[in-house]
Amino acid sequence: MSKSLELVQAILVFLAWNDICFFAASRDTSLLQLAIGVVVDLGLTRPQSSRRMNTASIVDEAAELKHESPARPKHTANAQEQVHPTDSFLVELVRVRNLADQANAIFWQLIETHEKTQASAGSMHHIAVSSIKKSLEVYQRQIPLRFKDNLFSSELLQMHCAAVCIRLFEPGAPSGGPATQQPPINRSQLIWDCLQSTRTLYEAFCAVPLDCYPYLTFDTILHLALALIKSSRLLFLTDETWDAQAARSVYKLSDILQHLGKLFDAANDLGHARCGIHLHGRPIFSDYAHSYRSMDLCYLSQAAAASQQQPRPMSLAEGDDITMWTRLLDFAPDNMYDQDLGVKQRKDFHYSQAVRVGDRIECAGQGGWDPKTGAFEKEINAQIDLAFANVDLALKDAGGKGWSQVFRVNSYHLPLNTEAMDAMVRNFRKYMPDHQPLWTCVGVTRLGEDDMRVEIEVSAHDPEGVKTE
Repeated sequence: MSKSLELVQAILVFLAWNDICFFAASRDTSLLQLAIGVVVDLGLTRPQSSRRMNTASIVDEAAELKHESPARPKHTANAQEQVHPTDSFLVELVRVRNLADQANAIFWQLIETHEKTQASAGSMHHIAVSSIKKSLEVYQRQIPLRFKDNLFSSELLQMHCAAVCIRLFEPGAPSGGPATQQPPINRSQLIWDCLQSTRTLYEAFCAVPLDCYPYLTFDTILHLALALIKSSRLLFLTDETWDAQAARSVYKLSDILQHLGKLFDAANDLGHARCGIHLHGRPIFSDYAHSYRSMDLCYLSQAAAASQQQPRPMSLAEGDDITMWTRLLDFAPDNMYDQDLGVKQRKDFHYSQAVRVGDRIECAGQGGWDPKTGAFEKEINAQIDLAFANVDLALKDAGGKGWSQVFRVNSYHLPLNTEAMDAMVRNFRKYMPDHQPLWTCVGVTRLGEDDMRVEIEVSAHDPEGVKTE
């Protein structure tokens, strides 16, 4: 590959004058990071200026430097010396960008057409979608061959492709959107393809080696978060062509969110310098883990309500102009207990949800209630599932790592039957796959609230947490 300063200049001009945010509402994208990496690869250093710059923008500053900076032989030599590792990745990102531009153009063209004419998606739209989908499939099959020795780059490109697919299939999914009048088979297929694309993006993220997490750019994290938010909306989408309950049983979003929480907890334990960055009072990866666990709690609450024929209508197109990371934080409010139920319980009953005593965390009995409203699920399995999620949240809000540190469990049941026991064991295996705690199980005739059918209290050992205090 021919190397020259013109290549770097072209990239930087492209970044400066074009909107590269085809999916995420942030300019901190992989393409921008690649431009920075190329500059580093080429050994380009900022020339020392004979005077201080007072310009308002990088463009103005570049214009001034243009007239005062002589050519530097070192730059030219470095530019022509060799092919750098970032070169091929940069080329592939630009290719994905071209496909993304096509998908984005179709998306907004359909929206604008619907707003002007109230017309639904027609055959030309389906032809365009099929064409881009085919191009993406061909491109994705080539990625492993081009990056067979670089799993990190390969999976990042797969994530970008999945993000493009989500954008490509979106118009078919919003309830009441421009595609609602299209044939049921086409509409159902678009919704399913969009949902499957979110799964593909998640799987590509999971394939990224854990030790690479500190080097992930913000847009990679953002794409993952947005994909899962979109999947949660699709799983509760009300549409005559769509079986949301069947989709929930196949997709298993709760397992995905729990797994991501564990991945980011593990990334936090790497001890990398980036782990020292704090977000919302926590190390950044711990905050991501907390957000996904809280999102899981919201999902379980919605799924339980939907199973009782009380679904909350959700629109995939909702909040399209909002920064999607903010959307995730809206989905997963920080310190739920402190903001909602915990405040009420402290005020009304003068007790805490969890208390640290040295290297132990003692968690008060948790029931199958919605942590935002305090409303109970009616069905025993749903109550036990939520009680486990509430224990996990309370422990982590107290600074622990959740169920992985629990060594004692006391559970109280009304009634104590086979269904309750099976639900407890199922959650033990889900939340504590690597160890078996002490467990005392008691049948009772009354619990703290009329609608309560289970209460779970635990003790957890957190030696690392006490060291950080």
